[in-house]
Amino acid sequence: MAEMAAAFLCSHAGIENTTIDSSAAYISNWWSRLSEDRKLLIHSAAAAQKATDYILEEAADQNLSPAQRADASMPDPRLQS
Repeated sequence: MAEMAAAFLCSHAGIENTTIDSSAAYISNWWSRLSEDRKLLIHSAAAAQKATDYILEEAADQNLSPAQRADASMPDPRLQS
């Protein structure tokens, strides 16, 4: 999952992933697990995307003023039941 999240973040930031060979070697060690459990790749990719979204959201929050952060953390009353 960490390798996928790193690749997602590099792509988002426009950073060329120069460690692709080491990433591929790391992932190849997981190949037997991936071939045994076909859902593992999907679950790992979903977790990597969730981690990426969290990191990007936290980074975006760093650019907000304290008042904007407080507003962002308040629940939207339109979504309350």
